[in-house]
Amino acid sequence: ESDKGFKLNARDDDENTADVSVLAEKTKAQKSNLAESNIKNQLSKLNDTIFACGDIAIKLKQMYFIPLSVLNGLRRDAVSKLLDEREKNRPKKSAHILVNDIPYPSETIDYLGNCLNKKAQKFYERHGVIVSELAAESGIDMSGRMVMASKYCVKRELGLCKKNTGALYLIDEDGRKYPLKFNCKECRMEIFFPG
Repeated sequence: ESDKGFKLNARDDDENTADVSVLAEKTKAQKSNLAESNIKNQLSKLNDTIFACGDIAIKLKQMYFIPLSVLNGLRRDAVSKLLDEREKNRPKKSAHILVNDIPYPSETIDYLGNCLNKKAQKFYERHGVIVSELAAESGIDMSGRMVMASKYCVKRELGLCKKNTGALYLIDEDGRKYPLKFNCKECRMEIFFPG
């Protein structure tokens, strides 16, 4: 109880606390037992939160009728403030990044290495790799170049392995034809940009 309304104090098992208050008219409850039951029921409705209600202690000079909207508002505000407190007090672990210069398996990478930003470039340089081309997203001309390799193979799915099917394409929604090439030795399908 406060001078001009009501206060709610919420505490979790980690000793985080949240105090919220609301200005509200104090109306003496006609049925004390029912009013107390309503208070406990409304404040313990924590279903859509990470919390469960363990105990509720009501400290009032007398039992008041408190509208459900007031109780719900207090509960929502207390949960929100308690979540903020938990985040503020959560132990922070500092990540230790091991920087090494172990040689990379290849000496150069092209657009297929998907190197797009300065951090990626520095990573490759630290490992002795020459970045000859940035990733396709950098805006390089992709005409006639492979854009994807897939273990899913259209020819294999259609039972046409090792058969001459002529040219096969994937067609996108804009009508562009992406030529397919088949690397049967590695059992993969390669998709090329129209060129």
